[in-house]
Amino acid sequence: DLEEKAQEKLCNQLLSDWSREKENSLVARSPHPFSITLGPSDYRLTTRVVPGQPLSCLLATAHEWGHSLYEQGLPPQTHQWFAWPLGQATSMGLHESQSLFWENRVARSGAFSERFWPNFAQYGVPLKSPSDLWRFMNPLAPGLNRVEADELSYGMHILIRTDLEIDLLEKGLDVNDLPMEWNKRYSDLLGVTPNNDGEGCLQDVHWSEGAFGYFPSYLIGHLISAQLSETMSDSLRREGIKGENPIDNCIRSGNESILISWLRREVHCHGRRMNAEQLVKHVTGRTLSSDAFLKYLENKLELLSAYS
Repeated sequence: DLEEKAQEKLCNQLLSDWSREKENSLVARSPHPFSITLGPSDYRLTTRVVPGQPLSCLLATAHEWGHSLYEQGLPPQTHQWFAWPLGQATSMGLHESQSLFWENRVARSGAFSERFWPNFAQYGVPLKSPSDLWRFMNPLAPGLNRVEADELSYGMHILIRTDLEIDLLEKGLDVNDLPMEWNKRYSDLLGVTPNNDGEGCLQDVHWSEGAFGYFPSYLIGHLISAQLSETMSDSLRREGIKGENPIDNCIRSGNESILISWLRREVHCHGRRMNAEQLVKHVTGRTLSSDAFLKYLENKLELLSAYS
């Protein structure tokens, strides 16, 4: 386990490595992590410490900073575009693709564990090597919480929520029956059952704040992130980043700024000039599909199986 102060310092180091400017950003705590832009050059994000899950804080910070990096890369927010569509995100699916890129493609990568290992080691983390850290970053076990879910089972969390939304809005599911239906589906699909509604249907803030229809954005974001990552790799290779995996090479050498620059140049700068589907095709040359994401998952599972 890691003390809260150690987790906080690790998160601060992560943000520093990933181009945080303290003059225009603020980090705080909340029960559910989020990112928000309050005005030109005013970026806020929150994270949380989960008892018994020492990496949760770091991964949540990586996720929310990915959101913030997208906001910071939109058409210049220091002038009139901030309040206009051109200066805003094109969709929440695209927004989630950016946060999931930094959480999963970067922070959960073996390259990141190799480079960031000394920061963990100095706080006495009970792991023996970068490989142990990477394996700990990538558990493969069904759980109750969407935010803490592994990449393989994450889609099931989204499926459950989406089906329940449809049942609530279109098929007459009574709100009073929601906890029972939630628990049943978690038992059927993931083999786990919440002990209370806090672990179950009340764990997300989306429904309480009226954000119905949002959950599919996370899974769409996974698809977009994987497809953009393939194109990023090809582009960086042409630009002279050597190796089989140019993204990992940038991470391993501490040059995540190269990844940020590519995203700002190819993805963030468009604002709402195109919708998400058009933007993906514009950047990758292909319509959005699940192919890249499934390939990414298969490769990750193969690597994890080999390590085990």
